[in-house]
Amino acid sequence: MISPAKGEVIPLNEVKDEAFATASLGEGFAVEPIDGKIVVPCAGKILFIAPSKHAIGIQSDDGLEILIHIGLDTIELNGKYFNSEVTSGDVVKQGQQLMDIDFDKIKEAGYVTQII
Repeated sequence: MISPAKGEVIPLNEVKDEAFATASLGEGFAVEPIDGKIVVPCAGKILFIAPSKHAIGIQSDDGLEILIHIGLDTIELNGKYFNSEVTSGDVVKQGQQLMDIDFDKIKEAGYVTQII
């Protein structure tokens, strides 16, 4: 498994959202991205992409369910600044591009860009 984004890795307990920081949504980590490229962390299948594109569910080939949550409160952007490269049901390979995101615009709009 690889990180879904390049950037600084942040321990889950330091994420700026209580639900993630307390691991109530499961174990994991966060990344403060250095660019807008989000990739598939492991081979599997896309279970869902939220209509707002801020969250992606993947089931790995070995059955692990993974949530990639992009930013905090970014659901409010309704997909603005998010360009999805995949759709629900797609079979994907590790390292394949999932999304291209304009994090500069998201930061300008006042949102946290951590990827959890």
